[in-house]
Formats: sequence, C-alpha cells, structure tokens
Amino acid sequence: ENARIIKRGGPSMLGVLKKSQSTARANFAQHISTETIPEEKLRDLDLDLHMLLNRSWQPRRVVITKEVISFAFPKDELELDFIPLSDLDFVKELKDFGDVCHTGSDEDVSDNQHALQLATTRDGHNAGRLYYIKTNSGQTLDLLKKVIQANAKFARKRAKARNSFEFWQYRVRKIYETDIVQAIVAFIIAANFACTIVESQLFDH
Repeated sequence: ENARIIKRGGPSMLGVLKKSQSTARANFAQHISTETIPEEKLRDLDLDLHMLLNRSWQPRRVVITKEVISFAFPKDELELDFIPLSDLDFVKELKDFGDVCHTGSDEDVSDNQHALQLATTRDGHNAGRLYYIKTNSGQTLDLLKKVIQANAKFARKRAKARNSFEFWQYRVRKIYETDIVQAIVAFIIAANFACTIVESQLFDH
C-alpha cells in the first residue's frame, strides 16, 4: 500500500432541531461544491486502499480529516464521494468477505486481507449506506480504524455543540420577539432618549 500519513499539531422545538441537523450538514456545502478532496493541511490520513463497489474491490484514495472521509481515484484530486464523520454510526472490523463480495477473478480472498465496515446514520448525508474499505496489512487497518474512530468522536462533539448553540439561539430569539419584551425594549429606548434630552437641558443651564 502507498500510505501517506500527515501529522497535525414542542413542534417548534422539533423544527429547530431538524434545522440544526440541516445546518450541520450545510457546513459541508463548500466541501461538496469544490468537488475536490480536502486540502493537504487538513488531512490526518491519505491512503491508497480498496473499496467494495458493485460487489468487487476497487482501488480508491481515502483521505481523512477531522470532519470527513473523502474518496477519490488513486493519485486524483477529484472527490467521488464523502462521509461526514458526525454521521458515522459505527466502525467494525470485517475479516470474512465471502458474503459481501466477489473478486471478479481467481484471486484468493484470504484471512490476511483486512477490511472495515463503516455504517452511516439513516438521517445523515449518506442515508444509512454501508461502506467497506480494505487494507493489505493489519497495521494499516489498526491505524485506519483508530483515526476514524477518534475523528468521528471529535466531529460528533462539534456537531452537538453546534446544534446546542442553534437551539438556544432559537429560544432567545423567540423570547426577544414576544410583545412584552418588545415593549420593554421600546420603553428603555424611549427612557434613554428622554434622559438624554433632560441631561442636555440641565447642562445648557
């Protein structure tokens, strides 16, 4: 395998939660629109591996950042697909490939070939799709699994904090928009204006 490893130093409430989830996914809009893999400074891993596609293993470049797993053809910058790590449900090591694939040749699918199964959430960007990524060594498999799990945990924490902030932002805005709060704000503005006039009159005398 050619492995490139980069080191790095009520109904309304339901509505806002759904909006928060949509906003979290919208953070990848720029990522999608560029149609290229993440820039080098953002990469934690950049590996040439194999993905299970149409029941056969095909070579793919796999780039992992703190936010996404990005897939491309080997030595290519064009992104073919990606998984937001906040949408990753679980990562499982898979050693028996017989039930999920064929090689398309007489190649022996032996125990020394290792793979990970990545399951995505049903309400996420990938809509519950399963991904299979194969390595040719246990060492690379362990590294890949470790980085994905650590970065997925980090991404979920960031998404949760982002959603929580938007939830409370919504609550504060709804309170601010009530009639009583608007009346209080108007009174304060008028009182401040009156105080300014009185102060100006006093100093003039």
